[in-house]
Amino acid sequence: MSRYLTRASHNRCADHVGEIISYIKGNCIVKERVFDSLQIKDIAVVDMPVDADAAAKRLAKAITFPTTSNQDRSDFDEKAFNDFHQYLVDTLPAYSQNPEMGDPR
Repeated sequence: MSRYLTRASHNRCADHVGEIISYIKGNCIVKERVFDSLQIKDIAVVDMPVDADAAAKRLAKAITFPTTSNQDRSDFDEKAFNDFHQYLVDTLPAYSQNPEMGDPR
């Protein structure tokens, strides 16, 4: 048996892919018309100036913390998480001032 598709089997395969795409598109259209959006409506847009360079520098620093968690607690770098948490507290005052954020530890 050949590992390669013949032109006829390739065409049948392409037909099925087209049918699947049509089915998915049809489902999306039906869901869009049948179900109401769960997004919040009538919310005012807030224009917030952002210092893109400073934000990029904070992000660049934030991704240097090796915060990888594992199922095995003995293979857990608690210092990395504590250091990352302290970095957030030090660089983002709103993070530590917002009680909803809480302590992630």
